[in-house]
Amino acid sequence: MAEPKLYRALANDRRFRLFELSYQETNLLVGIGRPHWQSDLALRAGRFLAGLRANFDSYLAGHPVFLSSWEPLAARADAPALAVAMAAAARKAGVGPMAAVAGAFAAAVRDFLLGECAVAEVFVENGGDCALTVQADTVVAIQAAAGVESIHQGFVLPAGSWGCASSSGRLGHSRSLGSADVCTVVCREAAVADALATAIANQLGCAADVQPLIEKYRSDPDICGLFVAAGGIAACCGSLPLCPLG
Repeated sequence: MAEPKLYRALANDRRFRLFELSYQETNLLVGIGRPHWQSDLALRAGRFLAGLRANFDSYLAGHPVFLSSWEPLAARADAPALAVAMAAAARKAGVGPMAAVAGAFAAAVRDFLLGECAVAEVFVENGGDCALTVQADTVVAIQAAAGVESIHQGFVLPAGSWGCASSSGRLGHSRSLGSADVCTVVCREAAVADALATAIANQLGCAADVQPLIEKYRSDPDICGLFVAAGGIAACCGSLPLCPLG
């Protein structure tokens, strides 16, 4: 049974018109800037998601190692754009391509809404990983595992397109090799953020690993913001500011 996505209650429904999309195992929360809402958006986005998932499943059926590999893989010549984005992101992070799947799906649906539906401000959240295009400062909250003292902080994202992803050894359904309370990464690309969050969280075994990992990734050109917490120790780096949540 899937864990309830309680963090979705934090979404700003005054700024965004919210709706969920589900197809097979994929479940998305979509937010459309209220001035840009159109009555048929959910239907159009749902049809796009179904086609996206069907094309991806067809690729996996003919290339099952793409689903199982824990190491980077090159996308084949017949790969759909989604798989190509996943493979590129995984290569940057040094992980298997499925580590980027949530971010890649979120970005693909976000880009469809921006391009085909002429939406100007949108976010798509997929299991805690998010692709956003915003026209004003937007705060993305950081959620840690249950039982951890609440962090009550978030990254402030200025106008532009962003990807934000989190990984944890104690929260969520995704496989993690580490013991992070939370590792949150913000990049320009959601698939890259997703892959890097997995890669960094996999290396976090205890509180003593927090600061060395921050130093290791401080100069990574893809990372705009990184927050890591484990064992009561937290640290961050990057150009994006953190702010307290209300």
